[in-house]
Amino acid sequence: MTHRIALFLLFVCFLAPVYSEAQLKDTIRLDMQAVQQRFLAKNLQIIANKFNIDIAKALVIQAKTYYNPNIAVDGSVYNNVSRKYFDWGYNGNADGQLTQLFSIAGKHTNSVKLAKVSADEAQLAFDDLMRALYYQLYSDYKNIYYTQQEIDLLSAQEKSLSDLISGTEQMFKLGAIAGNEVFRLKAELNDLENQNVTAWSAMLDLQADLKVMLNYPDTVYLRLQEMKPQVTTPPPYQQVIADAENSRPDVLLAHKNVEFNRMNLKLQKSTAVPDLAWNFNYSHYGSYGLDYTGTGLAIDIPIFNHNQGNIKAARYGINQAQVQDTLQMNTVKNQVATSYVTYLMTKARVDKFDDQYSKDLEELKDFAFQNYKKRTINLLEFLDQLRTYNTAKLSLISLKSSYIDALNDLNFKSGKMYLKY
Repeated sequence: MTHRIALFLLFVCFLAPVYSEAQLKDTIRLDMQAVQQRFLAKNLQIIANKFNIDIAKALVIQAKTYYNPNIAVDGSVYNNVSRKYFDWGYNGNADGQLTQLFSIAGKHTNSVKLAKVSADEAQLAFDDLMRALYYQLYSDYKNIYYTQQEIDLLSAQEKSLSDLISGTEQMFKLGAIAGNEVFRLKAELNDLENQNVTAWSAMLDLQADLKVMLNYPDTVYLRLQEMKPQVTTPPPYQQVIADAENSRPDVLLAHKNVEFNRMNLKLQKSTAVPDLAWNFNYSHYGSYGLDYTGTGLAIDIPIFNHNQGNIKAARYGINQAQVQDTLQMNTVKNQVATSYVTYLMTKARVDKFDDQYSKDLEELKDFAFQNYKKRTINLLEFLDQLRTYNTAKLSLISLKSSYIDALNDLNFKSGKMYLKY
């Protein structure tokens, strides 16, 4: 937490019981569309990991290249006949050799194919990173938005209760009410202020995470606008499972890892066949005749090393990848099942509430203040109604937050965007 945030919390706790968001400088108001646009353009983790794809593609280019030819030149240092140093002229000797190495048994082709599979894996790994980052982005946005709604609620309650306390203090001075009523109201206000500080602290921690994702400086305060998810009814459970199998990058990456290990086995088998070397030789005066030329082939004899260890390791790699692929699918199915049931339960809970419920809660609060001011209810009844209102409103905010969580989790676990903003 930066020193500015620490000073801010100190100010909230001790100097400003009723703190207004308008007092914050460098406030930026964003909706989900603006957040997503900046996320794609400015997120440093995305920018850094995109290079993994470029690196993998560059390695495909490298795998396609062939061996460079080798040229060797040799000449005498001292000619005993002419008594000359470095005599490479007509009476001296100079040799030359051109060598070219060739991969055989499909080694070059298999290397290229393996590099291409690695490039596909890099793309899938990036896609899986994007899936995780989007999940975090939506989660942070949701948490900040609903925490700000909680802060707005508590701040409004603080303002109303502060105004009420000012009126009761005047009545106490006139002897119209007992002093303990003022004390009880101030204690209630103090409790609201403590809740507000706790909410602010949590919200600022969330802001720090989101600002890192959006590459904003630490001095900025983000005010997020209302979340308006465009929810389509998710398909049946079996379809969601199929979507996860066909769409989740981590599942596809597990499949691709099996393919990678199978291709690696082919490469290791072809590597067991040694490379073939062709050479062309020239000797001016160092052979049986003047200006000798010759050609030849060379190849290692695989008596001791025929890549048997790497071939065996590649077979184990296939078995391991297949087990990991099965494990991944079992994990995904259980994740989707949990997420799907949680969504249905949360949606059923949300559907029980309507706009009238929120209106009734507001009326409960308004009537509580009005009736207490008119003295038609006593202090205990007023505080009971006020706490009922606060608890119900915070519970409703929590329920809406849980609903977005359930949708976001279903998107993440299925690999499909059933929830869109």
